[in-house]
Amino acid sequence: METQPTDGRGAGAGYPRWVILDREAEYLHVNHPCSAAADAKTEAATLSSGGHTVRVSLDLRAPPAASRVCYTCSVPVDPALGPPYMSVAAAHGDSLLVLVSFSYQEGYEHHTDTIDKYLYNAGAAAAADPPRPPSLVHLPAYYNGEETTLPSPLPHDLDEKTTGLLRRGEAEADLVVADLIVKDGGEADAPKEAELLVLRSGEWSVVRAPIVHDDGKAEELSFWETDMVVPVGDRRLCWVDLCRGIILCDMFDDGDETLRPRYFSLPIEPPADDRDRRRCQMSKRRVCVTNGGTVLKLVDVSPRCCCGRRGATQCDHSSGVFVINTWTLHMDGDDDDMAAYWTMDAMVDATELWSLDAYAGVPRINPQFPIVSMDDPDIICFQVPEEHKIGRKMQSWYIMLDTSSKTLMSVCRLDESSSLQLSYGYAYFVSTVSHCFNSSDDGGFNNDVTKPALMIIDDKVATKNNIIANDSLQSSCESSAKNSKVNSPKEILALLQEIPELSRDDLLRAYSLLCYDNNGRRLSSLLGLPMSLRKPWLLMEIKASEACSVCCACRADMQNV
Repeated sequence: METQPTDGRGAGAGYPRWVILDREAEYLHVNHPCSAAADAKTEAATLSSGGHTVRVSLDLRAPPAASRVCYTCSVPVDPALGPPYMSVAAAHGDSLLVLVSFSYQEGYEHHTDTIDKYLYNAGAAAAADPPRPPSLVHLPAYYNGEETTLPSPLPHDLDEKTTGLLRRGEAEADLVVADLIVKDGGEADAPKEAELLVLRSGEWSVVRAPIVHDDGKAEELSFWETDMVVPVGDRRLCWVDLCRGIILCDMFDDGDETLRPRYFSLPIEPPADDRDRRRCQMSKRRVCVTNGGTVLKLVDVSPRCCCGRRGATQCDHSSGVFVINTWTLHMDGDDDDMAAYWTMDAMVDATELWSLDAYAGVPRINPQFPIVSMDDPDIICFQVPEEHKIGRKMQSWYIMLDTSSKTLMSVCRLDESSSLQLSYGYAYFVSTVSHCFNSSDDGGFNNDVTKPALMIIDDKVATKNNIIANDSLQSSCESSAKNSKVNSPKEILALLQEIPELSRDDLLRAYSLLCYDNNGRRLSSLLGLPMSLRKPWLLMEIKASEACSVCCACRADMQNV
């Protein structure tokens, strides 16, 4: 192995193009790891509502490591209360919405005094001419009507699960913060209504609008509960119920003052009842944006039985087995007559993942908390926690999987004390704020970004200045076949003819794909799948192969120009 020094910003020079941002900010005291990691180039400051100086900086790391907001505050720290608490509530482009809670103690009880809202903006901090530093702006508070009559009124508390942020320019009207509440329409047959608390042009307002949905979807919407918010492009916010569907809304609709939220189902069967299963869903399912934040993608990790049936099973032959499925949302038309549909674009079975040499040592359990790369829709980061043992620090693995080539791009093993590790759970945001600090780049995101080389990070040396890369593992993770003998064309044809409902055209495409599969990876993976999963798996492989062929042809044409 060869040790290569790094500043934690990735293989290339400068800052990473996108980061996985932890929701919880880190208070900078002298002995905290973030004190050394926070970057002065990213620092911005302003005054709180109480007149104290709040200073924010960023500790930016290349995925799958965690990036963090770091902060200090001039308010004296009460040892019993600790410093003010800061968290990230939303992220979009070059901006972050951060909340700071100031507390006080009365007797034996702790009380929240104020909750300040700030907009951190990196802008084109390095590329601007002349360069300008990042900014931190104190946003106005909003008080609910009944709270203004209290002796010490508290502003409305924004929840990161229901609050979204959009920023598309420098003007005040180009900033939108929106918090969603789904309510009954009033009458039994009335459509569900979206109540949106919206900050625009520096003022808060409450906007109510019926939620448009297709016929037969009213019952799904009646059980709505918001799990997360995702900005799509620079106009739309997408609220997500991971059990049922999404609500899309153009927050800059200039047609009139009425917003038009629209509901679309997820391509997954909703729960049969309204029992709370959110904790389970959050760990195995997520809606993300990719291609620079313009495309919505759904990732689902589900256990399966040895027969291919989806869902938890007690079958001895299916312990820990799972399948990863991904879908992309396609949107046609404008908001008045929008059609949206999901298409499945990848399927990775546990047997494919476990057979990779680079996966050796990683626990054979369901990967959790998926995060799709902002650059490449095929690359997904996962967290794989180890079984906790008494007397030992809790450890987790972080893997970066290319669902197109079925290879591992990165494998990390970190303990709970590592500053590179994410807070356990879904408390994170995907952000391109780091991209703003690069002085020169290609000027935007594109689909031809070079995929990262395989990187192995060990917990004993996983610090800001030590990343271990093993180039020899790159070739070993290219194949899961491990010298398996490729069957004859006649045997491949017979194997495909056994698959139920596989059309003749798809059979011929699959036959060609498997016959020219030199390393035997696809054939080995197919043989490891139950019969009920072989057809959808083959269709995904055919789709990925054809997309790769088109991509290679386009690159060749570009080189010949």
